[in-house]
Amino acid sequence: MRSSSAVAYLDPLISSGSRPNLFVLINTVVTKLLQSGVSSGLPEFKTVELGQTNSSSRVQVSATKEVVLSGGVIGTPHILMLSGIGSKGTLSSFGIKTIVDLPSVGQNLTDHPLVQNHFLVNSTQTFDDVLRNETLAQQTFIEWNTTRQGLFANPSGGTLGFLRLPSNSSILSEFGDPSSGPHSSHIELIFVNAFGPVGAPVPPNGHFVTIITAVVSPLSRGFMTLASSDPFDKPLLNPNYLSSDFDVLTMVQAIKDMQTFMSTGPWKDFVIGPIGALANSTTDEQLQFYARNTSESISHSIGTARMSPFGADWGVVNPDLSVKGTHGLSVVDASIFPSIPECHTQAPTYIVAERAVDFITARNGLCTC
Repeated sequence: MRSSSAVAYLDPLISSGSRPNLFVLINTVVTKLLQSGVSSGLPEFKTVELGQTNSSSRVQVSATKEVVLSGGVIGTPHILMLSGIGSKGTLSSFGIKTIVDLPSVGQNLTDHPLVQNHFLVNSTQTFDDVLRNETLAQQTFIEWNTTRQGLFANPSGGTLGFLRLPSNSSILSEFGDPSSGPHSSHIELIFVNAFGPVGAPVPPNGHFVTIITAVVSPLSRGFMTLASSDPFDKPLLNPNYLSSDFDVLTMVQAIKDMQTFMSTGPWKDFVIGPIGALANSTTDEQLQFYARNTSESISHSIGTARMSPFGADWGVVNPDLSVKGTHGLSVVDASIFPSIPECHTQAPTYIVAERAVDFITARNGLCTC
């Protein structure tokens, strides 16, 4: 069974009642952080304003020690900007008073772009029949829920592979190596036992596997910004996928590596062949066009409140996760990564959160015992 931060950290506290000071509010939005004073010459942010609709009354909650902002890669910079923490030029254009001029807020948006490559297969043991048939899906769920057996005992995409470009690759010769080290990956392959993504319309007939190719060391960078000063207006995003030629060429190489793998002997009686645009993409130019027109997000976004050294004139948070130029405010989520890990970002984000406990307890004189 899948574990998550809610299952591992939050649920035990709620069910045991061991934290009477823990409150979980639903259908509630942080509209802004409010400056509560000045400390050591820096604006102090220890008050949070909450609302439920753009016309509802606002409620303010104040912390005695510090506020920890964990709004995520989109929510965190959104809240910071609404609170007067961001690029002065951007904030002034929306009539927001700049309290801390941090141009890096919302910049450096980075993600792992992916392409879903579909193959028709000679098998009935895929998830496709379940995805087409709601009654069968319910029966299969009941089987798993009562016996922990059946199709749902395994995820549809639980097999992964991480690859590096060859050391003599012309791509690396031209762009250098953007990965974090000589043993880090450039490419990921995810094998899905269905027509992916799960939740998308499945063709009415046939059985499929989907091989997801992803670039996990991308050079492309996007950004997010405000749509308005209304906290209930969704911000504007430009992920800027495949804006770097490195990412395009690496995605093409990932697709070619995947095709080579799928043409090997063990797949001979299983794979019938590729379908859709992939089947008609045989040249590098066609594969580039295919990649640009089918790429999407793997939902591993990071970097919009990136960390930088103490005293640096760029970045959003310091190495101890405190927000630059402020007092009483820190950020703990994937937005603080200065560059994207060559892996799924969930576990590294948990690592950041665990490390944040040490920072927060130490500077506030708290005990975790």
